[in-house]
Amino acid sequence: MNALTLNSLTMKKNSHKFRTLTFLLTTIFFLNLTSCGKKDSSDDSNDDNNNTTTTASNMTAKVDGDSWSAYYGVYGGSSPAGYAYVTDNGNGTYQISILGFRYSYTNSTFSGWDEISVSVYNVSGEGTYDLSASSSVYGQGIYFSAPTTSFVDYVAFSTDTVNTGTLVITSFDYTNKKISGTFSFDAKEYAPVDSNYVVSLTEGKFTDLTWN
Repeated sequence: MNALTLNSLTMKKNSHKFRTLTFLLTTIFFLNLTSCGKKDSSDDSNDDNNNTTTTASNMTAKVDGDSWSAYYGVYGGSSPAGYAYVTDNGNGTYQISILGFRYSYTNSTFSGWDEISVSVYNVSGEGTYDLSASSSVYGQGIYFSAPTTSFVDYVAFSTDTVNTGTLVITSFDYTNKKISGTFSFDAKEYAPVDSNYVVSLTEGKFTDLTWN
């Protein structure tokens, strides 16, 4: 087996890991939310119909030009819903995933959500990283939307070798477990069907996300 084949298999394996992590996290959050039913009465972060935010979010972006902010309204009221997951590779590099969840409500009842996920497999610290399956650091951007409470009704988009983007880590404090940066990417629909539709995420920003 030549080096090119091994590299291809490695990237496919990493892709599977990141996508699996994203969907597992989505399922966990979905189950928690549906068990609660109603929005916390103290939550002022989301309007019942248009998700207008009144408190600064720790992760924001634009999805096809529309403003997007990570928020949930069940646990902790108006708390932001951006998260970081960091794993030390043990060789001076890290695996990093940035995830943001936005929950929607209709008449104070949970009615769906969407999320943004940005992952890089081989991060050495602050800097710019490609979100492309062909990259040596292996980066991936995902946009996922479930407009109803049914997990069956969803659409998912991912970067690939053609539709790519960048993640810029502006601050990476491994000691205090805080990370900040920006991102942008184009992602092609791959589920539930593999189509030619591409969603554009721009002006992505995350600030002081922490991890355990």
